[in-house]
Amino acid sequence: GTLNPTVTEAPIVGSPEQGVVVLPKIKDMNYTMLVRANPNTGTATFDPLGDFVNLPGGDKKFGAAYDAVSGKFFILSNPVLPAHANDSTWGSTPNMIRNTAAVLTSRDLYNWQVEKIFLYTPNIDYEAFQYFNFDFDDTNMVIASRTAFDVKDSNKPPRGHDSNLVTFHRLPDFRHLGPTHVLQLDAANNRVLRFETTQHSNAPLGNFTLGSAFAGTNLTAPNGFAQDTNTGTVYIRETGGRILTFDPAGNFLDVVASSPVAWKTSGLLAVTQPPEGECTWSRSGSGDWTEHTNWFYWGRADTATETAVFGSAATAAATVTIENSAREWLFPTNGNLSGWNTNAGLTNPVVSGGVFSAAVASNDPQLYRNDQVFWGSRHPEVRIRFRAANFRNSSSAPPAIPSGRTTSSPGCASTRSPARPSSAKPSRLIPSKSSPKASPSPASASTTTKPTPSPTPPPAASASPPKPVPPSLTCGKAPTKSPRPSSSKPTPSCN
Repeated sequence: GTLNPTVTEAPIVGSPEQGVVVLPKIKDMNYTMLVRANPNTGTATFDPLGDFVNLPGGDKKFGAAYDAVSGKFFILSNPVLPAHANDSTWGSTPNMIRNTAAVLTSRDLYNWQVEKIFLYTPNIDYEAFQYFNFDFDDTNMVIASRTAFDVKDSNKPPRGHDSNLVTFHRLPDFRHLGPTHVLQLDAANNRVLRFETTQHSNAPLGNFTLGSAFAGTNLTAPNGFAQDTNTGTVYIRETGGRILTFDPAGNFLDVVASSPVAWKTSGLLAVTQPPEGECTWSRSGSGDWTEHTNWFYWGRADTATETAVFGSAATAAATVTIENSAREWLFPTNGNLSGWNTNAGLTNPVVSGGVFSAAVASNDPQLYRNDQVFWGSRHPEVRIRFRAANFRNSSSAPPAIPSGRTTSSPGCASTRSPARPSSAKPSRLIPSKSSPKASPSPASASTTTKPTPSPTPPPAASASPPKPVPPSLTCGKAPTKSPRPSSSKPTPSCN
């Protein structure tokens, strides 16, 4: 169908740290957008460069709330499972596929984690769980769902969207939810399947094994499986006797002689999850880092505490594309300083001809704004610091540069968000991860930032105080435009 990214049907959440935020659905796209309400002025603000957020199930109306006990935001949404993404009837209108209900959490509204699928039905034509309202009852989450369900009589709904029931559900110990996965042998098709147990039917999550050939040979007629719960290693035995090992996400590890645990040859095998913070690339080839469905269980590596695992999923050289989040600020309108604070050591600020100028009133003049949003930063700020060559202060030397703030020589007007620490962890399967950049907006809007020049060293302190005439300086003259770099950059190929 034709994309129609309409913004509508928005829950409202609030917390002491984030304030009041409106989270609308965006039709035809798995995104929401963060619209921040100012209770003092009654205005709402939205940054198109940083406030579009990837959200599995964001193309349908979802429920949202803040839990003060855990400090997390919760969303109940309808992500589309890969098993139904190419459905002959509904694949072209995924916003009508509502047969899967999931719990998502976030601490900052930008990085969302799917915690658990709690409802699923394979009948996507006539059944759906949708438009959730929920509340917290001690350690329980209580949920009301507008439900379409085939009750096998004349009240059968014409489609999943057209509900015939309101159903009630309870999730105990909701602050510690996690997926409950089981494996099933499918020897006839040379595969092992993964499912998640829910309060209704088991949800299909596709093949357990990531990749096609293991030690040079495809998986053939598996007839037994087991998991060592101490290490998480999953053992799969083929009819011919070969034994393969995999990590809990499905990455191939090795061929071994035996299993340390007893074999299970029929039924379902319950398996544990990968270690917290491990995010596995599950796409069989190249793809976009920001797309949740390219990662095992929508678990994209978002923060400095998470590690990206590139294991056996890619069967050939593959490229993972990371978005570029650099920005550039200019002063194009005379007299317009909107959003900038000039109260830190600057007086008489003026914008004229693309140039910001001001008198310096301290030995640490700064121009700053704190209305910015950088992916992964919960306390974003842009601060441009100057060094005035002829300013002297006989009582103190210029202060040290605080960590996380950029510096400037006179005449600069660019900055970047503070870099996040490396999240690399030593492991045979886990290479160092480059921190991902900002989640792109649906319009792929981005700006660029020029490199910050090295600060000009302050002059030595003068033996006598200077004349009380503050120097002037300029900053932000519109630069000569050079071709913008690509909005995305490839990482080195990986196998």
